[in-house]
Amino acid sequence: MRMWDFFCIFAAIFEIKRNLTLNYTDMKRFFSLVALATMMCLTIQADSYHDALSRYMSGSGVVNPTQYSQMLEPMAQSLYPDDPNGKNVVSQYVTTQMMEDIVSIYEPAFRRHVSEAELKELATIYADPKYAELQKRTMAIVSNMQQSPEYQQFVRQFSEAIQNIMTGQPARDVQIADDVPAEYATAFYQFYADSRINDVLASSFQGIFTGLADKLQDSGIANPQAKVDELIQYTNKNLPKVMLALFSNQLTLNDVKLVAGMTKKTSYQHAMDAVIEMSADTMQLGIDIITKMAEWMGQYYPKYAAPLYDTLKMLK
Repeated sequence: MRMWDFFCIFAAIFEIKRNLTLNYTDMKRFFSLVALATMMCLTIQADSYHDALSRYMSGSGVVNPTQYSQMLEPMAQSLYPDDPNGKNVVSQYVTTQMMEDIVSIYEPAFRRHVSEAELKELATIYADPKYAELQKRTMAIVSNMQQSPEYQQFVRQFSEAIQNIMTGQPARDVQIADDVPAEYATAFYQFYADSRINDVLASSFQGIFTGLADKLQDSGIANPQAKVDELIQYTNKNLPKVMLALFSNQLTLNDVKLVAGMTKKTSYQHAMDAVIEMSADTMQLGIDIITKMAEWMGQYYPKYAAPLYDTLKMLK
């Protein structure tokens, strides 16, 4: 169960494929994927299937309609540059229909991996006030991730790392979070592994990196897959440091241990199987949500649907 800032993801993907020279803004778009994928990893809950899943997503704070409206604003400005009402139409979709569409997209994967009994177990866990309060704080960390100095530093260094790796130079590692107490770091990294956040991110990034390898090969760069593999290794090594820095500023050691205990449950792991399955094709996820938005606009605001269908043709 997780949300994506679909437009930002695709903007980043296409920027990577189209141009190997990424600027700071491009990397901020790219790493919106990180923030939203992480958000999805940290909130796994449902008490039945479609209706319960819909109630969960609506009430848990996983999706903030205002935040999504802000994230999709660049799409509205790009698609409807001469019509200021385009932004309002996109915002209306986010607040009135997007949730139901996302539930429909994700439900089949959860049915394949998670039993109803397991969903009820997860619902019981998150009904506990201590988990609910901790979830709220965790979501705040991830929701505000892109505004944090640590995240922005990582985006800058990731952009630099891409350039260095492509030209055969060493990539500089992130130095943040080196002063976090060892006991806290150990507990956090164990939680990070058990929660399978990295598995989700790796699955999400794979499609992007595969596309990058194809682009590098088309550009005549030698050993493109080796360069992509190095970039993946860099991400896997440095991204956890960013997460550690953010969590250590907001959650206590006991908080981390509490949430880590839940991630060891079979029900949680099965839910993550569904999450990872859905993470494997980021491009298709984006196509699905944009298709549903285009269909909604075609029904209620026909004149705004055509640019979205043109976008889908490009994506496909």
